[in-house]
Amino acid sequence: MSVVLPVILANMKDKYEVFFVDVYVITLATGVLHYTNLDVPVEWYVPGTSTPMTYEPIPIQRGSLKQTLDNKIDNLTLTISDASNAFMNALLQSFDFRGSQVDIYQIAYPDSLSNKDAYKYVFSGYIDAPSLDMDKATFSTTLTQRMVNTEAGRVVGVNCNAWFGDSDECGATKGIKTSTVKSSSTQYVIYDNSITETAGYWKNGTITIAYETKKILSSSVGSVTVEFPFYSTPTVGTSYTMSTGCDHTYADCTRHNNTSNFGGFPAVALDYMIKT
Repeated sequence: MSVVLPVILANMKDKYEVFFVDVYVITLATGVLHYTNLDVPVEWYVPGTSTPMTYEPIPIQRGSLKQTLDNKIDNLTLTISDASNAFMNALLQSFDFRGSQVDIYQIAYPDSLSNKDAYKYVFSGYIDAPSLDMDKATFSTTLTQRMVNTEAGRVVGVNCNAWFGDSDECGATKGIKTSTVKSSSTQYVIYDNSITETAGYWKNGTITIAYETKKILSSSVGSVTVEFPFYSTPTVGTSYTMSTGCDHTYADCTRHNNTSNFGGFPAVALDYMIKT
């Protein structure tokens, strides 16, 4: 029989004055189980409470936690051997462990026994794909990271994902101008002496002449320059409509004096692995 051995208190005391011990809170539909990988009961707390609980000693072992900072990979394995009566009864009754919450903390023994705030959070997740090896009397499962509540469809990125001028999310005021093309205009540059706004005001906006709409690359008093040329040089006197725009960066949001509504995340972490 393969048994996952717990931490032996006597051996650890001989080596260290203070050492780390894992404690587990397993929330089943039928009740809450408190376990430790130490070979003696541990009187400690459940974080957020002030009443000590007894963590029962059982052969329990967790795998190393591997995760990316954006939660692409975030799980660990958990193995229990020779479990307590409460746990074995649940197994024998074919209890469905899937979806049960498991919280893992690490405490400094014995210092944490008198200080409920002396602990390190290790993992909080749900049991997924549990299995029982009858020959080895071992229960194994994968724990899947519990995700925080977020609105469906929210994308975490450097740039803002709000529609410019949207009153609910963006809040910026969208400027609109309707006028006519003046002389000297080309396929790239549209001249109009009624364009009196400061340089850059129309940048990242659009201008529509007939059936063509172009992005405005830059603007100054009296003219705008488009990113890609019109099919032909617009005829003098042709009507056009312009609107302001934004490239969804923090810098452009600053230009619009609207950073309080910026929906991006300038400090999104790089994707790399950490191991605890």
